[in-house]
Amino acid sequence: VEERSYPWLKNSDVSEYNLEISGELVIYSWTVGQGNGWILTSPGNIIEYSPSELREENQFFDEIFAVIIVGLVAAILLTTFVYAVPKVKEILHKER
Repeated sequence: VEERSYPWLKNSDVSEYNLEISGELVIYSWTVGQGNGWILTSPGNIIEYSPSELREENQFFDEIFAVIIVGLVAAILLTTFVYAVPKVKEILHKER
């Protein structure tokens, strides 16, 4: 992938898409792929940009990843609970 800068990218080009940087100057921008990259603003903020189709695809994979992680954590907690409860009961009965 050839990385290129977009020296023509101005604040007016990005301010309509991102209100957070509408009052900031675009100092530098560079690509990391086909139509996506990063913008450096005057206060030093770094903003990622990408085509909306790519963002939607990434959101889908992020949601899938989050569901998998939550499921794994729930399974680990349930397994730990199932194995820990009998041992806790044994300890409590031995103390009496």
